[in-house]
Amino acid sequence: MHVRKFQGDTIEDTLKQIKSELGPDAIILKTTTNRGLKGAFKRSRVEVTAAITEKTYLKKATLESAVGENNIDALADQPASYLSDLIDDYDKKREAPKKASGYGDLGLNKRVNDNTELDSFLSTPVPEAKESKFISSVNEFIGDVGVPHENESDRTNFLISDGGEGEQLQTVSIEAKELDKLRQELGKLKELVNEISLKDAEQRIDKTIEEKNYIRSIYTLLKSSGINESFLQENIKEFVSERGNDGEDQLIDHVILKIQNSLKIDTIDFQTAAPGANLIFGTSNSGQSLLVRKFASLERGAELVVFGEKQEGFAQKISGVSTHYTTSVAEAVSITRKIVEKGHNAFIDINVDEIGVDEVISLHDYCCNNFEIFRSFLTLNSIHTEAFNLRQIRKYREYVSSINFTHTDLCLDWGSIFNCMYLEDIPVSYLSDGLSAQGDIKKFSNETLLNNLIG
Repeated sequence: MHVRKFQGDTIEDTLKQIKSELGPDAIILKTTTNRGLKGAFKRSRVEVTAAITEKTYLKKATLESAVGENNIDALADQPASYLSDLIDDYDKKREAPKKASGYGDLGLNKRVNDNTELDSFLSTPVPEAKESKFISSVNEFIGDVGVPHENESDRTNFLISDGGEGEQLQTVSIEAKELDKLRQELGKLKELVNEISLKDAEQRIDKTIEEKNYIRSIYTLLKSSGINESFLQENIKEFVSERGNDGEDQLIDHVILKIQNSLKIDTIDFQTAAPGANLIFGTSNSGQSLLVRKFASLERGAELVVFGEKQEGFAQKISGVSTHYTTSVAEAVSITRKIVEKGHNAFIDINVDEIGVDEVISLHDYCCNNFEIFRSFLTLNSIHTEAFNLRQIRKYREYVSSINFTHTDLCLDWGSIFNCMYLEDIPVSYLSDGLSAQGDIKKFSNETLLNNLIG
């Protein structure tokens, strides 16, 4: 395949160059129009990438050698469909077997006695080679009939020099019906070219991404934020396939929109929400217990149910939240029911490292069966690795309605927070830093995530 890039001020000028250089059968691969500020720094306004097979290109070159260098420009001015038919027909006639001259005309091609065959051949006079004569003009080449149209006769004749030994002019007959058939076949071939498979399209998009510096730069920027690579590649490819070279400045906006559309948010205003049982659990180093007290402090009258031994730490003393300690699932459910019946939210604090997974599941099932309003939250530490947090989500996914992230003031990888939401398709409710004040807990939002991801 012979591939070239052509440039011009207009699309018409550029296509004329392609027809002259590659011929009428060239295939247009890509067209780029340099507009606006981008075009101000380009020499040409239009760039077209075209290709032609080596075989077709050779056929065109052979025809041009037959008409002579002085007539190539005039030949290129002919209509594309006509010129294409002329090239094909000349190539067929040129390759047609020729009748043997001299030796064959004398009847010496018959089988003779092997002892005299070589002597007879050598004794045959060799005809003098005549100097090749080329056509002096395009009009002489294509004749005076002009370009055939549908309303002309079904048969059109041309005189063409084959450039062989001597001047042998052949009559080329082109049937109008054959031309129509060839045009139909050409149309089918063009349709096949346009029907590119998905795999080929992805390969072309991958190549386009590699060639575009601005796409690579944006991809690198977003990847440095920790965003999942598969997510970036999928959406950048989608943008390139839909928009092509246009809308370079909109690529980041496109990715940001996809990020927003992929997020699920499930926040609850506990001050106005109907009272119910709220199960909040996590590992020892997730900031679980402090987060539960922050939740309980959001509503006046809310009470806390803690699984484990009674503790009197700093957080417990300043929170001012009524706290109940228990080590029994049944007792925890009983205390929770009394709190809810008083018209307040009950927040159940469970450290899964202390009581085990089975107790968490058991308490979850009790609450589901005994309370009309029941919410279950998994607490994750934002400074933990993405792999660790994903394992926690997958372990408790069927027992969790949403997740909360703690220590966000120390988080250096907000991409991992997005990836947990994107890969597991799970909503986030609240974010919290490591301070004890209740004001540091805030509802999760798109703006918070994007500001920390991209800035």
